[in-house]
Amino acid sequence: MTAILPAANEQTERVVAGILIALSGNIMFATSDAIVKLLTARYSVFQIIVSQALFALVPLTVMVLRSDNFRNLRVHHPRLVLARAALAGTATVFGFYSFSQLPLAESYSIAFCTPLFVTLLSIPILGEKVGLHRWGAVLVGFIGILVMVRPGFATLHAGHAAALIGAGLGAFTVLVMRRIARHASRTPPRASGPAKLVRG
Repeated sequence: MTAILPAANEQTERVVAGILIALSGNIMFATSDAIVKLLTARYSVFQIIVSQALFALVPLTVMVLRSDNFRNLRVHHPRLVLARAALAGTATVFGFYSFSQLPLAESYSIAFCTPLFVTLLSIPILGEKVGLHRWGAVLVGFIGILVMVRPGFATLHAGHAAALIGAGLGAFTVLVMRRIARHASRTPPRASGPAKLVRG
């Protein structure tokens, strides 16, 4: 009994830590998008994206160079990785453009279509099965998005189309990442020498 309690407490702490980390990450994303919204009033979308990518490249480069596994870094499925990069980059362009044309809350409302698209596209692309309860959730979620975006069905414009395209591309990005994860889990690790042990 005494051994079970520390394990349960440790599990609870991990769950709480995971929730706090996820919450912090979403707050950072929302703050970043708000800053992008402000910057689009003075700079083009492409200038902002390039600046953001260059800034992110600095800490990423430091992390990769400090990693012990940098020399063993291999891309097993370059086509999928390139497809994921192209989809994510294009989705960012459309998303940032929607920020420049719409109120941030409205762009976010349309972005909520992403998990709905993931659910729908996972059937033909990943071969997953979607039950009736999930179909019902998708329908209710889509109706909720329509209500949030335009109660009364007012006129839509390019900003709404950009946000919707960005959500669709974001869904394809998630599905490609899922496909990469599936292939990576099936790819056996390679040893760099006869004396090296591979731990599963």
